[in-house]
Amino acid sequence: MADECVSVSIKYRGDGVLKLFTFPFTYMSYDDIVVFLYNETTKEWESQENKFIFANATTVEFFVPPPAPEDATLNNIWIARNSDLDQMLKEFYPGSAIRAQDLNDNFDQLRLAIQEGRCSIQDALNTVWKLTDVYTEDDQLNQRWVEADDTKLATSDAIRARHDSYVQENVPPTVVYEQTGKFWQNTDDCWTSYWQNSVTPDGDDSKTWVAYVNTGPRGEQGPQGPPGQSLVGPPGPEGPEGPAGEDGLSGGTFPDAPSDGQVYGRKDAAWEPVETSIPGVSPLTFSKPLVRKNDVISIDLLTLPTVT
Repeated sequence: MADECVSVSIKYRGDGVLKLFTFPFTYMSYDDIVVFLYNETTKEWESQENKFIFANATTVEFFVPPPAPEDATLNNIWIARNSDLDQMLKEFYPGSAIRAQDLNDNFDQLRLAIQEGRCSIQDALNTVWKLTDVYTEDDQLNQRWVEADDTKLATSDAIRARHDSYVQENVPPTVVYEQTGKFWQNTDDCWTSYWQNSVTPDGDDSKTWVAYVNTGPRGEQGPQGPPGQSLVGPPGPEGPEGPAGEDGLSGGTFPDAPSDGQVYGRKDAAWEPVETSIPGVSPLTFSKPLVRKNDVISIDLLTLPTVT
């Protein structure tokens, strides 16, 4: 495919000195010649209308020399033709004579406009092709995707490699470059990790997966929750009566002790006299025998023991 734009436009690189720039294509009117200067800040072509004159039929002269571009490879001056099609050069009326020159002028006007249209299509295609000077997955994995570069597009694979989270149980594969902050959803341990790819205070590269597991300080204790509910059910029905226990020991009775003034005690199921004399202590003498009344035995002491 021939370069359609050669016949309708030309580009130059300014140097801040030259003012005169020629163009090789034909045109129908001086008004059809347009000049643009590229603004590297806005990345747009800006019209230079009323900022140049014609030094001759094929040379434009800028009032101020166009500056040199910051990008040494950039042609920042664009001279082009834009034929007027709002009205044909010659108009024909019914019954009037038609001159060959008038027909040729109109045909030339159309031909030039068609050339410009074809150049516009080609230029658009070239622009799309330049925009598709993209970052690929390989560029991302090998750290060739420049962070601040907004002049290129990225392929879907490059975007996936740069931003999509890993969702798997195993540690992601090691690559030359992993984007800082990329996530790994650890399906085995049920936690999220992010890739740390930065320089530590010691100047070392920190390249590792950092898990969001107890990484923050403990917060303040929250308010006490509502009282819990007992999980114990209502009392069950009364159970059946248990078996009777064994018979206990039956109590026995024994005869009263003799009431002859002596002290008796039980021994071998019988009353036996109890020795009451203590060395150095006078014996006890009772004024009357033991008296039992209302199941209470009382003794009247005649004398109290004295210690010698």
